[in-house]
Amino acid sequence: LEFRRCEVLVSNTQRMSKMMPHLIIINHEGRMIPNIYLDQKRVEFDRVLCDASCSGDGTLRKSPDLWRKWTPRLGTNQHKIQTKLLDKSMMICKVGGKIVYSTCSMNPVEDEAVVLACLLRAEGRFELCDTTGAVPNLKWSPGMYTWPVMLNNGQVVTTAAELPF
Repeated sequence: LEFRRCEVLVSNTQRMSKMMPHLIIINHEGRMIPNIYLDQKRVEFDRVLCDASCSGDGTLRKSPDLWRKWTPRLGTNQHKIQTKLLDKSMMICKVGGKIVYSTCSMNPVEDEAVVLACLLRAEGRFELCDTTGAVPNLKWSPGMYTWPVMLNNGQVVTTAAELPF
């Protein structure tokens, strides 16, 4: 919950307020956002941006102090929190709405694994959309389907069967 980041978001979106007249920015612990009722009907949102807290390993270039703090545990510890955030986003998004899940991590445990876990729990209520071409000139790469995971002891596993728990 960084008030300064929220201020920047508010400032940036105010410039586009005519395009988004019904925008709500919430600076609150995302997993704890309460259900909102209006005229005894639960409010659901057309669009939800889930900008999840993360290990920040995608910012190593501009955050050199993170190199000293980085461990495999940073990403794996975030996974449970991130899935709860995305689950909550799915709860408050109306049928036919859109959710964008984002982190500043390059770790598939914090990205692809979170999205996969939540999609599996959603049992078909949500689907992954191909957004190729949605943002002109955006540099991107397709998501990963498999990835190795480094455990805290340095052991690398490639399948769930190899996990020690």
